[in-house]
Amino acid sequence: MMKLKFVLSAFAVLSLSCVLTACNGSPQDVIGTYSSLNNGSVQITAFDGDEGDFLAQNITLPRLNNGNTYTTPSNETEVFTVARVVGDNYRIRFSIDGVAYIGDFDLQFMSITVEGTTYAIV
Repeated sequence: MMKLKFVLSAFAVLSLSCVLTACNGSPQDVIGTYSSLNNGSVQITAFDGDEGDFLAQNITLPRLNNGNTYTTPSNETEVFTVARVVGDNYRIRFSIDGVAYIGDFDLQFMSITVEGTTYAIV
């Protein structure tokens, strides 16, 4: 049973890496700035296939900063992790200023959706 779990885990990690990189690129391909028309931007600054760093700029999310816009403080980054992969869709988890969120990253459309707000690559 443990071998099966290990094999499935290894397969999931390899599949994630392959899908996130379109099997011919690298995790670096997702690095960039994702913007919303009316809700700031998210800049992915690092990604290794399992987790990454991002900067938030002028975003407004429910439960965050009393409804005011939020920007990552200078010299800091936010961290996200990949929780689940289904095709080109990745469920990501992250916490901003102590508030936990779950979002979806769509590799096909290079977009991130968090609580109804979509950020697309610029």
